[in-house]
Amino acid sequence: MIVGTAKGLEAVGLAKDHIKFELFGASTSDYFNDNADQVVSAHEAFSGTAKIIAHYDGQTMEANCGENQDIIRALLDKNYDPPYSCQGGVCSTCMAQVIKGEVKMLKNLVLTKEEIAKGFILACQCLPLSNEIEIEFQ
Repeated sequence: MIVGTAKGLEAVGLAKDHIKFELFGASTSDYFNDNADQVVSAHEAFSGTAKIIAHYDGQTMEANCGENQDIIRALLDKNYDPPYSCQGGVCSTCMAQVIKGEVKMLKNLVLTKEEIAKGFILACQCLPLSNEIEIEFQ
């Protein structure tokens, strides 16, 4: 229903970036995913292991992130407690800013283009693109 309504609003001339919505679960539609055309597999994204350094609430967490892992999974596997919830790119609980390195965000249903341009990511949806990645959770 949300996608249908949004497409209807666009059809009558409302710009997509003026359409606001709230999802209560992961969407199967790529309509709201601004990064849908940039999705890559983990093997295309990075080969090897990346060192993850994550800062949150005065704590520094370090973990190795394999080519098939997102950043949140790598931190959870080391028994850290990073901020996260849905793990589907919907809630923004795992929002972080990249300080060093590069990542590839697979899905994004909440961050604006302006936030992404400032280096904000959803850590549950990011695969490494460099050997070392440093982030700070918001």
